Amino acid sequence: MSVALSPRDRDVLKFIAANKAASLDVLAQRFFRENPKSGKANRDPLHACRRRVQALVDAGLIDRIVGRGPLTTVRVTPRAADSIGVARPRALPMRGRSHHVATLRAIEILRARLEREGVRVVEAKLEFQLRSEEQRGRATRAGEDYAPFPDALLVLERTAVDGSLVREEAALEYVTSKYTDADIREKHASFERYARALWVADRPSTSARVARLIGAEAMCL
Repeated sequence: MSVALSPRDRDVLKFIAANKAASLDVLAQRFFRENPKSGKANRDPLHACRRRVQALVDAGLIDRIVGRGPLTTVRVTPRAADSIGVARPRALPMRGRSHHVATLRAIEILRARLEREGVRVVEAKLEFQLRSEEQRGRATRAGEDYAPFPDALLVLERTAVDGSLVREEAALEYVTSKYTDADIREKHASFERYARALWVADRPSTSARVARLIGAEAMCL
């Protein structure tokens, strides 16, 4: 089955390809809050997302990976990568899949929250993208070490009182119950190189532990 790709379709496919995979709830929040033709808000962005993604699945451009309902995770097919002119993405490792999907979800939740505060997220890069840029395509040599990377790095922009644009980098870290106290402290110390750090937790007990260890608020997903 063939399908005519709209500008939004291309944006959706490029987003999935750049991030290796994405869940339907993230795609709905990112791309389906409004009707692209009328500009009106969608009453049910997730429903609109499901319908369009299914059309792209039927056209052989998207593969479903795992999950059910809003958490269904999808990736682009080689055919889609070729049609939109991007490199065929590597598979998302099973081991880090849930953490990856949760990080993308956290970015969209924080994007909406920051917008209400007058702050725009103008760029977001995940850990694997940051690591690739740092290494610049070269293999890590024996004894070479890097500072801990955040799960995502957000570039934030706001308009100052004088009308000028202010940009800053913010580290985003999704903390789970598997993190040790040492992990959290190490990440906290490393993130001091950024203007701010945004913490997200998998459950209230983890959020409380982050607050106790480093005095930071961790929003629960």
